[in-house]
Amino acid sequence: MRATGDRRWRQLPADVRAEVRRRAGRGEGYPDPAVAGAAVAWAGRARLTRVALLHGCFIALVVAAGAAGGSGPVAAAGGAVEWMVPVVVLLLSLALLFVAARRLSRSPARVEAANLGWLADEERVTPPPTPVAIHLRRPLLSWVWRPFVSAACFWNFARGQDFPLPGFGPWVFLLLGIVMAVAAVAGYVRSREPLALLGPDGVHLTRSESSAPVPWAGIGRIRPLAEAVWNPPHTFKAAYRSYLAWELLSGGDLERRLGLVGDSEYPTLARQLPGFLFDIARIRPDALTIIRASRAFAAAAGEPQETEASGGDGTPSASATA
Repeated sequence: MRATGDRRWRQLPADVRAEVRRRAGRGEGYPDPAVAGAAVAWAGRARLTRVALLHGCFIALVVAAGAAGGSGPVAAAGGAVEWMVPVVVLLLSLALLFVAARRLSRSPARVEAANLGWLADEERVTPPPTPVAIHLRRPLLSWVWRPFVSAACFWNFARGQDFPLPGFGPWVFLLLGIVMAVAAVAGYVRSREPLALLGPDGVHLTRSESSAPVPWAGIGRIRPLAEAVWNPPHTFKAAYRSYLAWELLSGGDLERRLGLVGDSEYPTLARQLPGFLFDIARIRPDALTIIRASRAFAAAAGEPQETEASGGDGTPSASATA
């Protein structure tokens, strides 16, 4: 589906693609469903691909910095020079990665958010007969690495290899292997659970400490949002992302209110909105389905929601508020 969207985007005339980007910069979608759909399909893939390429470049630079510090003139110089050169190269690489990630991810994120908002306004739907579950799109990434670590620990224990710290024997590998195996099973079970449930009474954040939903009356608006969010350890404002934002009417301590303290996965909490965000690239079903279901449930509850698209500066577009 993403590949098809890429082909449809590339088949569009250059002036149409340029107009899509200009409108997205103002937070406006393109007024043609076919073009807007192609733009959304292209933008999600382009943003992830560009950031992944930048991460690959950074890893290559780190390897090059290590090689430079261990051989050649740098190693011959010795002293402080031998460790300062790799550190300087690493810091410069981080700075370049930060700037490049923001510049390369801004346009696709804005295109995706603006056109999603426009497409959502094109069709009115009735509430789904059952609650809509939001799942992680790639749940394997959250747990699949643990079985490999566990197997490596068991292998080291079977060989009788001592743990690489003084005074610790092979039994440490055994304990680590058991812990990683249990964590892998728990991660697999949790990855199959939904992140949230949209229902007639509100949004159930299934991983929160509270069983009470966030009622539709407490949500000001639901909109796609292109933003670089500072919320460690989830996001570090290094790159723009396309989010689905549920903006709450009242502020306060969101982590305490929603019971999401210490959750290493989404939703990301936004303290400036305030509200909670789901990264569009990481969730299923597709964002358009979630937006329409949220709006339909809210309208049925007597709390109609607006789906305003933000162009990345935090302000809704003129067309969305008209």
